[in-house]
Amino acid sequence: MVEIRSPGDESFEKLPFYAKLGVPEVWIIDRDTKVPQLHELTEGDYEQQTAEADGWLKSGATGVWLRAGPNRRLAIRLGDDATTERLLPE
Repeated sequence: MVEIRSPGDESFEKLPFYAKLGVPEVWIIDRDTKVPQLHELTEGDYEQQTAEADGWLKSGATGVWLRAGPNRRLAIRLGDDATTERLLPE
């Protein structure tokens, strides 16, 4: 599940609902800064994942890596392959 967080929304309040449905992972991406948070379902609750030292977060469910990129864009890449890195929106 991907949530785009904007001021005053309920992205975090939805986590218990998603957990009840068994959604394995929730990405919450700030609309303005593009800073991502990754929440992984563990024993019925979500745990926020910690970014690597270089800011990358790895999705265990998809193998996609993500982090805030330059100029308020989201950087993504597939696995450890740096050649797949893209900035969104393009």
